Amino acid sequence: VDRAKSPIALLQSIPTLFGLSVSEVLQGLDHSVKNLFDPESFAVFRFSREALVPLHLDETSRRLSALMETTQGLELRKTLSTRRQLLSIANPSHQLLLKGIGLFAAPLWDEHGGMHGMLLINSMKFEDVHSVTLAELALLCECANKSLSFTAHHQRQLATKNEVNRALEWHSQMNDRRKIARGNTLIFNRSS
Repeated sequence: VDRAKSPIALLQSIPTLFGLSVSEVLQGLDHSVKNLFDPESFAVFRFSREALVPLHLDETSRRLSALMETTQGLELRKTLSTRRQLLSIANPSHQLLLKGIGLFAAPLWDEHGGMHGMLLINSMKFEDVHSVTLAELALLCECANKSLSFTAHHQRQLATKNEVNRALEWHSQMNDRRKIARGNTLIFNRSS
């Protein structure tokens, strides 16, 4: 019965993944993971100048941040940024990367190449770890990545629009200065 409710809960959580900033999308993912999977230990990280910064500065996030700074954690980050897929402890090829760090790890990126962060689920109740959980988590992360793509595209368009507006404003100011300069020249010529 509990599993029958989860597709509905998953669909209801998708709107929380949409926002106008990367931070809003990551906060929505954090909220959705907490509500849908109720993991014992997890963190959503954001890349900030090549460093992983947890969304929450609680003890769990600090501990997981420390794990991500180990050699194994750095290798996991590198793998996530190149493979761009959900890694699971259930997959034998992922076990070495995740052993001691977590059960699941997912990259958070946009389709234009920007890596925004990662999701790390360190521990869950044993009965909650199964193929349906993995499928739901993959779908949730795919939705978050689509939202990050939209948000990154929106932010680029906004930045371009702002640059165009600044250029137009500068051009207008230069035209006004030329008019003033011409006006002062005419006034000077009339008085002589």
